[in-house]
Parts: sequence; structure tokens; C-alpha cells
Amino acid sequence: MIFANTKSGIGGKVVTAALLVLFFAASSAVVTSAADIYVPAGGNQNIQQAVNNASTGDTIIVRDGTYNENVYVNVTDLIIRSENGSGNCIVNAKYENTDVFFVAANYVTITGFTVQGATEFGYAGICLFGAGYCYISDNNVLNNGDGISILDSGYNLVANNIVTGNNYTGIYMELANANIVLGNTATNNGWEGIFIASSYNNTFIRNNASNNTIYEFYSDEYSQNNTVKDLQLCNNQTSVSFTYGNGAGLKCVDTVPTEPSEKLDISKYVETIEVCADSWLFLNMSYEEADLGCVAEDSLSMWEHSGTDWVEVAGTTGVNTAKNYVYANITEFNILAPLGDTNGVSLEPLGSSNVLNCTGGELCVNESGWWHDGGTFNASDTRIQDAIGNASVGDTVYVYNGSYIENVNVNKQLTLQGEGADVVTVTNSTADHHVFNVTADLVNISGFNVTGATSYMPGIYLNGRQHCNIYDNIASGNYNGIYLYYSSNNTLS
Repeated sequence: MIFANTKSGIGGKVVTAALLVLFFAASSAVVTSAADIYVPAGGNQNIQQAVNNASTGDTIIVRDGTYNENVYVNVTDLIIRSENGSGNCIVNAKYENTDVFFVAANYVTITGFTVQGATEFGYAGICLFGAGYCYISDNNVLNNGDGISILDSGYNLVANNIVTGNNYTGIYMELANANIVLGNTATNNGWEGIFIASSYNNTFIRNNASNNTIYEFYSDEYSQNNTVKDLQLCNNQTSVSFTYGNGAGLKCVDTVPTEPSEKLDISKYVETIEVCADSWLFLNMSYEEADLGCVAEDSLSMWEHSGTDWVEVAGTTGVNTAKNYVYANITEFNILAPLGDTNGVSLEPLGSSNVLNCTGGELCVNESGWWHDGGTFNASDTRIQDAIGNASVGDTVYVYNGSYIENVNVNKQLTLQGEGADVVTVTNSTADHHVFNVTADLVNISGFNVTGATSYMPGIYLNGRQHCNIYDNIASGNYNGIYLYYSSNNTLS
């Protein structure tokens, strides 16, 4: 007999739970003290047999292997753990239309399993139903309908699980109150990373939600007083903390709009989605000092892009420079990003010339080493990188003709000027690295033949960079020649 189950309600779970109670009735004798029960051993050849034979306070230790079963847990204060972690202990659903672990008791721990195979809509790898004070940790939950579902349950801790590649939602919560969801990774799920319906007073801390198809995080308008802290989005590109009311949705930004010409971004973006007309969101977006580049920190505020233009968020917005976050009270839901003013460094290109002028205090490089004009010569095998390390913001590093074998990290605003792409060749010293990795804004690179990044790497790579000028170079013999990722307002010529 098949019973329907929908995400909009949990009535189907009630029917399923009633059937499972009858099917998995406990038959063991009373145990007077806590015991360790190993699986497989004796009369406990699978996990369900061990649960049936367990008493309150027992620990079930599951040895390495693959177990094809659906496990109904109705014993209070029970620990079910793998012996050697999720990489060695796999629980496959025997029935695709039943949760792999269905927990209907308080104080249950499930830790250290790979849980998969409950692929039907409305079923999960691990389901808490009417359960409290449970601990679900360090599991790898994949290829289910939902990864972990928390239904009509409260005061549970769900921590350090990986929920990925599930058909619908990574972590699904309905009628779930006062739970803590901590340090989980919810990625590449078919619908949402985290979904909350009619749930109150839950706390989400340091979770990662990225590359989910519809939303990274979604809460309906009936969920209130939930708090999200340090939610990592978009492959850790963006970290946000927020409170909200009347629903909110967040997702990664696939195509970053170009910021206004007079502003700079810090490569942090999120798209917010209004759930109803009364939705609001008080959002903090965190950054590190290294993200600032040439942005004046105290000028940062939150801006929104409505699809055509960037405008500063109306009302409350600003920056907390002591704790490194930009904040805003959001009532109009769009793409959001912290933008600020330049810190005084010119945004104009620094010029293009292949005539080297190593006479005015500049840093100079040849095949043997580097030097400041009039200073001591420094022999080096990584002479371009060493010159950059000794440069100040705004300096020019001149590179004379020759062949250079090194990986160059350009981590400050400066100009790298080669004597010409026909006479200066920079070859990758490590094939699985970029030749030039640009990690600062307002960088000029010209006059180089860049080659040798053959292992899925570009010759010149810009990640989250802006106002750079890459010109008069030859990029050949690389997997990609020049690659810009999450970067804007740059010039290639």
C-alpha cells in the first residue's frame, strides 16, 4: 500500500509513522543498564535489529560496510554511530519511498554515516518526526528526496553534516522550533539548500549553502524569530548574517552587474527574494581586510541593483569597521553588494610603453635577480615575485628581456611592465598554477609572453578584481589564456 506525502503538510508522515510503529515493534528483553551493541554481531545483523534489541541509554556501534535498510528509531536516549566514520559506513535505503533513518524518539544521536537512496519526493536521508533533544552530526547525506528533514520537532542539534546532491532540499524544516543548525554544508541540491516552513526560534550558525538550483536559503512568511549567523554563500565568496520577518529568500548571483563608474565593490554579492509584501531583512555582509583592495573602508555601504541601475539602499545602511561588516535594513529585495569609494589611488590606467625607464627609483628585474634603481642587486630564482614583494602600492616593476620560470602572485596595486612580449617570456614553474594570479585591484600588466599553465589553469587569472589593465601581452600554450572570474571594469587590449 502506498500513501501520498506532500511537503505542504506532514499528514503523510503520520500515516507512515503509524505503519512503521506496527512493523518495527520492539521485541527485546528489558535491559537494566546501558550497553554497547555492535552491528553486525549475534542477533544484530543490521541496524534495525540492533534498534529493536536496544534499551534506553544504549549505544549502537556500526562496523564498516554497506547496509541496505530503512531504520525506524523509537528508543529514547539512544546513540547510533559508525565505528570509523561516514566514509566507511553506508546506509542505503531498501525502500525509496521511506526515510533511511526515521527518528520518532527524544535524545537520539545519529553520527558518522553515509545515508542515501530515499529518493522519492517527501522522504529524507534522516528524518526527525516529533523528536526532541536529538544530535545529528558528521553524516554525508546524498541522493535522497531531501537530505535531512526536521518535522514537528524541537531542541535538536544538527551539526557538521554534508547534504549534497539531493533531489529537492538539503535541510528541510517544517513546524520545527528552537533547533540549532550548525556547520553544515548544503550544496548542489535540486531545489533549496535550506528551507524553513512554519518554524520558529531556530538558529543557523556557520552553514555553507552554494550551487543549489533555486535558493540557497528560503523561509516562508509563517516562520518567525529565526536567526542566521555567518551563512557562507557562493562557494565561500560571500558571508551573511541576518534576521528577517515575513519570509525571505537568498541565492547566489550568477551574473554580476557592473558597478557604477564612481564606486568600487569588494566582490561580495547576494540576491534577495521577497516572499510577501511585508517581508523585511536586516542583513550584515562580512568582509576581510584583504577584500578591500583600493576601497576606502569607511565609505562602504549597501547598494542594490534592480535590474537596470545601482542605487544605495534607502534608510539604514553603513559599515562597522571594527567588526568588518556592511549592514542594511532591506525592504526592497534585489541584488545587494557593498560598494565604496576609492582610497585615493587613481582609477586611471598607468600608461602603456615598452621602453623601460629604470632611473627613477623603480624596481627592475633581469634574468639573474632584481634591484631598486641605485640599490643593491639581489640574486634570485623568483625575481619578479621578489620585486613585487618589495614594491609599494603604486610602484612600477620593469622586467628586462629574457626567460623567467615562476608563478607570480600580484597582490598589490602596481604596474608590471615587460620589455615586450616578443622578448620577455614568463613560463609557469608549476603546471597546476596560474602564471600571473592577480589578487589586487588597479593592476597593469603589459609586455609579456605568458605560457605553460597547462593543467586546467589560465595564464593570467583575475578573481573578483576590477579596474585592471591587461594589454600588449601574448598568452599562448595555456589551458586558458586570460580568465576573469567575478571581475568587472577591467580592460583587455
